[in-house]
Amino acid sequence: MAVEALSVSEKPSFTVDQMVDATDIQRHWKASVEGKLVNEPYLVLLSGKNPKVVIMDYDKFAALWEKVNNLSESLLEMEALNRVLSARLSGERLIPFKEVMAEAGITKQDLDKMPDVKLDPE
Repeated sequence: MAVEALSVSEKPSFTVDQMVDATDIQRHWKASVEGKLVNEPYLVLLSGKNPKVVIMDYDKFAALWEKVNNLSESLLEMEALNRVLSARLSGERLIPFKEVMAEAGITKQDLDKMPDVKLDPE
């Protein structure tokens, strides 16, 4: 069984208190945004009646971003573990990462240039 990325089937819900009109932001930033962020985790900026932008406290955003990154890493680790277990149970041979890189023509230097790739030392 493969691990799939999480999908969002529903849009997040929000209350009337979390709705902010763009005009209010231009005229009354402190009252319409900063005051509401004290009690609400995020605000939804409306253009007419349509939600367009979500505003949230930066520290809460940074914490959320970290959680998303950690979840992504965990999903990748779970997928790798799942493949190792499936291969062991079925008797399939796992292909070492070095062989995959060599076959694809990818060097360690290529991976070092990628900002989201971290390799454990050999």
